Amino acid sequence: RRYGPILAPPQAQRGRHAGQAPAPASRSFQFPALPAWAVVYVTGGSRKIVTTMTDEQQVIFDQLRTMLARLAPPMVVLKDEPGDYQLTSSKPVVIGKRKMESVWFAGLKATKSGLTLHFLPVYCDPTLGEKLPPVFMKTLKGKACFHVGKLSPELVKATEEALALGVEAYRSRGWL
Repeated sequence: RRYGPILAPPQAQRGRHAGQAPAPASRSFQFPALPAWAVVYVTGGSRKIVTTMTDEQQVIFDQLRTMLARLAPPMVVLKDEPGDYQLTSSKPVVIGKRKMESVWFAGLKATKSGLTLHFLPVYCDPTLGEKLPPVFMKTLKGKACFHVGKLSPELVKATEEALALGVEAYRSRGWL
């Protein structure tokens, strides 16, 4: 019979006597010192690094966030935190037989590797990818995740066009 560390019989647990409480865990672990530009918040008693953006990434994040914020009247801002911005549709929808409060539209997230723009209209409508500008589609990594490293004027224009096409796609489905 095999025993894991939790299921081991009392005689197999060295250093403890039956009925005696285990020794408290060592508290020697310390969180590493974080650079001044790291944004940290506390959730559920644990520390979590939201973003570690460079100044250049912060400028790009702010530009993309501004583009997404312009869509807020038809869309609803779901989350607006440092390094994380999310938009959803403004009314309840039914997809198939499933009732949903809203449909996620786009999210901008700062990660260790850079900035990602999750653009769900591409995922909901596969034909939309053919209509999007090629400059924008070059940043696609996966089904709906766009990695943005540098923001050229062409990419800014292409991103604005893509967002406008996404809003139109949601309107045509009756989600806005």
